[in-house]
Amino acid sequence: MRRLLGLAPLLVACNSSSTAADAGAARDVPEVGLDLPAASDLGDDLGAKPDVGALPPYVDPYACPAATGPRALDDSLDASEARAGVITHERELLGGEAAAGRVGHLRIYNNKVRVIVQGRVRPGVAPRAAGYNLYGGNIIDMDVARPRGEAGGDLFREMFPMFGYRISDADEVSVACDGSNGRPAAIRVVGRDVPTRLISLIDNLARDRDVRIVTHYILRPDSSVLEVRTEVQSNSNAAVPTSATGEFYGAGSALTLFTDATGFGDATRAMAPPRYLVGVSDPGENHRRVSYGISPASGTMSVPVVDASGTVALYPTLSARRGEPASFSRYIAIGTGDVSSVVEPLMNARRDPHGVVSGVSSPGALVYAYSDPYVAGAAVRSVARSAADGAYRLALAPGRYALVAVDEGRNRGAPVSVTVTDGGMVTAAPTVGQSATLVLDLHAVERDGMTVRAPMKVSLRGVAAEAPDPGLGDLEGERESHGLHRAIYSLGGTERVAVKPGRYRAIVSRGEEYDSVESEVTLTAGEDATLMATLRRVLDTPGQVSGDFHQHTVGSIDSGRSLCNRVLENTAEGLEYAATTDHDNVTDFGPCTRELNLGRWFGSMMGNEISVVGTGHFNAYPLTINPADPTALIGAQYWADQTAQQIFTRVRGEAGNPLLHLSHPRSNNLKGYFSTIGLNPLTGAGSTPAGAVIPVATGWEALEVNTEVGEPRDYLASNDAALRALAMRNAPAVPTMQDWFGFLRRGEHPCALGNSDTHERNGGSGWPHNLLRVNEDAPERVTQAMVTDAIRAQRVVVAAGLVLQVRVNGEARMGWREVVRPGGDGTVPLEITLQAPPWVTARDLVVFENGRPLALTRVSGQDAFTAAVATAATETFLQELGDASPGRSGVVRWRATVRARPSRDSFYVVLARGGSLAPIGSGSAIGYTNPVYVDVDGNGWQPTPVMP
Repeated sequence: MRRLLGLAPLLVACNSSSTAADAGAARDVPEVGLDLPAASDLGDDLGAKPDVGALPPYVDPYACPAATGPRALDDSLDASEARAGVITHERELLGGEAAAGRVGHLRIYNNKVRVIVQGRVRPGVAPRAAGYNLYGGNIIDMDVARPRGEAGGDLFREMFPMFGYRISDADEVSVACDGSNGRPAAIRVVGRDVPTRLISLIDNLARDRDVRIVTHYILRPDSSVLEVRTEVQSNSNAAVPTSATGEFYGAGSALTLFTDATGFGDATRAMAPPRYLVGVSDPGENHRRVSYGISPASGTMSVPVVDASGTVALYPTLSARRGEPASFSRYIAIGTGDVSSVVEPLMNARRDPHGVVSGVSSPGALVYAYSDPYVAGAAVRSVARSAADGAYRLALAPGRYALVAVDEGRNRGAPVSVTVTDGGMVTAAPTVGQSATLVLDLHAVERDGMTVRAPMKVSLRGVAAEAPDPGLGDLEGERESHGLHRAIYSLGGTERVAVKPGRYRAIVSRGEEYDSVESEVTLTAGEDATLMATLRRVLDTPGQVSGDFHQHTVGSIDSGRSLCNRVLENTAEGLEYAATTDHDNVTDFGPCTRELNLGRWFGSMMGNEISVVGTGHFNAYPLTINPADPTALIGAQYWADQTAQQIFTRVRGEAGNPLLHLSHPRSNNLKGYFSTIGLNPLTGAGSTPAGAVIPVATGWEALEVNTEVGEPRDYLASNDAALRALAMRNAPAVPTMQDWFGFLRRGEHPCALGNSDTHERNGGSGWPHNLLRVNEDAPERVTQAMVTDAIRAQRVVVAAGLVLQVRVNGEARMGWREVVRPGGDGTVPLEITLQAPPWVTARDLVVFENGRPLALTRVSGQDAFTAAVATAATETFLQELGDASPGRSGVVRWRATVRARPSRDSFYVVLARGGSLAPIGSGSAIGYTNPVYVDVDGNGWQPTPVMP
C-alpha cells in the first residue's frame, strides 16, 4: 500500500492515564508527539505484581437468553428490536464496494444500521482473515439499514482495539445477546493480548501483558450508535501496568476524514484534540451515501497521524489494580453520507451540549457550517446533505455560525448567519449559487481516417471563475490537482456537464498519442456553452499497446476511485490495457469495461499489490479467483509471517503463471524492497547495518523504474563511490535505474516498467505507462499471455509524453530474446527515433552502454553519431533536443543512428527527458527503452563479470 501502513513507526505515543477506578471518567487527551513512548507504555513491568491467583471465569453483563429456534439475519426489524447472530447465508451479508463479510462471520443490526464483525479466523482456514487483523473479532463492514433488494453500501474497511500496542487473538467470537425480548443485541470477543504479526517495529517494542481482553459490540433498538466496550484484566490476577489504549481505525480513502477540531483539514494538526472522527463518502458518487463516526464515550482522543483515511485513535492510557479489570468505551455512529448524520447521534450518546439548525435548502445540496463570519477556506464545523425536497438538519455545538450551501457545478451560495444554543432549534434557508452548462462535443480521428466518438479528458483552468476551496472535502470542482478548476472525464460524443459560471481555458486531450485542443470558453449562468474538439492520433506506434500495471481503486484501503471511474479515466488518458493491483486484494475492471461499452479501447487483467509491511510491495498478475476459496489471495494473511523469498515462491506457484514485479523498490523502508534490504546497486546484494550480506530474493521478473532515473552524469564511473555511500546513507534516494543496470550487468533479465501507481481522481492514470510490442493494435484482441510474454521478453518501452523506438538494420530489436550481432566493421547501428505530440516539450536524450553514458560525436553531414563510453562530465553524452536536432520533422523530435562499437557483449538503453506534462499528464515527460543486447563474439550473450 502506498502510505497507510507507514503509520507503524508513528503509532508509538502516550496519553494521560487512568486506572480501573476511573476508567470510565471523562479525560481530555493532550497533544501527542511522535517520539517513542515510555517503557511503561510499551509493557515494562513497572507496577506489576506477582501472580495472585487464577483469573475467575468471566461473567458477561450483556448476556441474555437466546430466542427459541433460528432467526434470520436479513429480516426487516422495527424500532423495538435489535438482533445479533452468526451469518449462515450470503443474503445476510451487507454488500458494498468495501464489503468483506463472509458466511460464518457475525451480524448485529436494527432498523437503522447494520454491522458485521469478523468471526474467529486462523491461518489457512476459510474464511480467511479480511484486511489487517489476522485473528478476527473486529468490525469489517458497516452500513445503514436498506430496503430489501437495495444494493449494500458498505465503504468501511476495518477497526479493532489495541492495548499496550497489542491486539486480541479473538479466541472466542460469539453472540452474547441475540436481542430477544427487546434487549440490546451484543457480540462478545474474548482473547489474550498478542502481537499484530504485521508491524515488527511495534511487535518488538510492545511486551506481552498476559491480559484477557474482552470486547463487546452493543446495539440498542432504534439506535444508529454502536457501543464498543473493551475490558482488560491480568490473566494471573496481577496488576496491569499503565498501557496505551487505542483503535486501529481503517476508514479507507473512499471516505474523507473530518474532525470537529480541523474540519476536512489535517487531523494531526489540531490545536485541540478532537471528540469526533468522521469519514464521509464522496458526494460526487451518488451511490455512496454512507458515513461513519467514532468518539470516545467521554473526553477526547488523539490522532497522531492520518494515512489513507486511516489512523490510530489514541485514548487515555489505562492501568488496573491487582485483581481488578479496567475498561474503555467508545461509540460508533453510521450515517447517510454527511457529517451531521453521525455527529448528532454521537452528541446525544455522549450528552454533549448542542442545538439543531434545520430548514430547506436547494435539493441535494451540501450545507456547510462555518464559524461566523464566513471566510472562504476556513475549517468546516459540520456538513449536512439536503434531501430531495431540500430539507436538511445540522447538529452543532453552541455558538454562532455561517451556513453556506454548495453543490457540484455551482457557485457557492451566500452565507446565512445563525446562533445555536444548547437544546435550541433554529431554522435557516441557505441556497446554492448559480450554474452553467458545458455541452461537450468530442471526437477523434483515428489512423484509418475515421472520425469516432472516443473517451477524452477536459481540463478547465479558471481565467475568471470562483476559486476552488479544497476545505470543502472531496468535491469535484473544489479539490482538484494540477491547478485546475475542474477535470472532466468524458465518454466522448455529446455530453452535458454542470460547471460554475465563468471564463475558462479548456484543454481537451487523450494521452500522448493524440494532439490536444486548447480554447477559451465562457459559461454564463443559466445558459449552455458548447465546447467542440476533434483530436487526431499523431504518433506512430504500430503493433504496440499502452499498459499500466500498477493502479488502485476502491479495492485498496488507500484509494476511493470506483472501478468504473478508473476505467473511464484510463481510456480518457489514452491507456489501452491495465492490471488492477489493489493492495492485498483482487479486483476486476472487466465488468465496468463492459458496462461502459469501452471494450474497443481497453483491456485488463486482475492482479494484486502484495503489500508486505516493512519489506516491500510486489505486484502479481494475472491472477484468478478460485470459487472454492475466494479469499485465498486476499488480505494480509497471504503474506504474514513469511519472508520475501517464501512469498515470491508462493506467487509463482499460483494458477495462471502470474508475473511478479517489484513495485517502487526504492520507496522508504516500509514499502520499498531495495531500501529495506539496503541494496548496493553495484554489487546486487543487500546488507545489514552491521555489514552482513542480505541476498535479493529470486523469482521476480520486472521492476518499476518509473521516473526514478537520476541524472546521466551520476552514471559515470567517477560517481561509483558516491553511489555506494548514498545507498548506505539514504537508500530511497538511489535512482532505481541504477539498480536495474546492476541486475542487467550481472546477466539477469528484469524488464523495466513505468507505472502510474495512481490512487486518486486525476491522479495520473497511465503517467507513465508501458508500450508493449505485441504485434497487435486492438486492445480487445490482446490476451493476458501476450502482455506477460512481452514483459518477460523485455519488449517494452516506457513512455510519458516521449516515445522511443530502436531498430537495428531496420528491424525492431529489444530484449534478451532478440540479441543482435555487430556488423563486419564491428559496429552496431542503433537507429533511434523519438516521437512526441505537439503539446510536449522534449529536452534531452542519452544512450547508455552497460549502464554508462556514451559520449556521442556527430558524423559530419549525417544524422549519425559515433560513440564511446564517457569518462568525464565534460564529455558530450547529453544530446540537447530542439529545432536543430537530427531528423526532426513534425512529431519526430530526434531521428539518428548511433554507431556503437562494443568491445565485449553489451546492452544499450536510450533515455529521453522533457518538460512538465501538466495539466494533461502528471510529472515530467520521459521515455526510455529496455535493453538492446549485442553478442560480440557469437557464443551467446554473456554478462560483464565486473563493473565496467
